[in-house]
Amino acid sequence: MSYRTVSTGTARGAPRPSMSGASSPARNDSEGRSRALWLGSLLERASGWAQVVSRMMLGLVFGYFAVQELLAPNLWTLYVPVLKPTSALAVGAVEVHGWLLLMLAGSLVLGILPRLAGAVGALVMAEIVIALSVNGVNAIGMRDLGVLGLALAVMAQRESRWTISG
Repeated sequence: MSYRTVSTGTARGAPRPSMSGASSPARNDSEGRSRALWLGSLLERASGWAQVVSRMMLGLVFGYFAVQELLAPNLWTLYVPVLKPTSALAVGAVEVHGWLLLMLAGSLVLGILPRLAGAVGALVMAEIVIALSVNGVNAIGMRDLGVLGLALAVMAQRESRWTISG
């Protein structure tokens, strides 16, 4: 048991048990190393799934926005650059964009050509970030910049679990 000196309530200099409950500094070191090895092992096992999780999360984001754009394209036409938001062409552009996002989402979630889907997704997100940044930096543009980064990471991944590549 390790001891420390406490000046309140004990004779001056009398040892008192520490609150840690550890029996020796050597045991503390070995427990610390054991915890570090356990955490390192856990992180190593989880890192094998990071590619799958990032790919699927990107697919879910694309899928969510695809459904939103396809169900209510009129709400999204104001984000179409150059075109008048009330025009049929703007509605058509949003619908095409929604179908593209839906195909990318399916490809990413199912693991079918995920690097290609990541590359196309990165191009789509780069276009969105550029279009949104024309009016200045805002929260939506920053969020989309993060999604662009995730798409680039998926594009850069080598083969991983649960994928079909050509």
